[in-house]
Amino acid sequence: MAVARCPCCRPPARNRMSNPRELDLLTWHSASCNSGACIEVARSEDRVLIRDSKQANGTVLQFSEEEWTTFCAGVRSGTFDRI
Repeated sequence: MAVARCPCCRPPARNRMSNPRELDLLTWHSASCNSGACIEVARSEDRVLIRDSKQANGTVLQFSEEEWTTFCAGVRSGTFDRI
């Protein structure tokens, strides 16, 4: 049985910024959570960046505006409720 995938379900780009210090200049917004597995989100030009709030110097995932919008719509509609 084939599994339908949304357009944003391809591996995200990682740390594509030319200078890692640029990440320090961004305004990061923390998601509120109780589990300890929190993320931070920032915008850079036409990208949305996500990182682990406990590992700010770790991997940063980057998504296009379209990918981020599609992902958020999927979350709101319950697409990922069974994952």
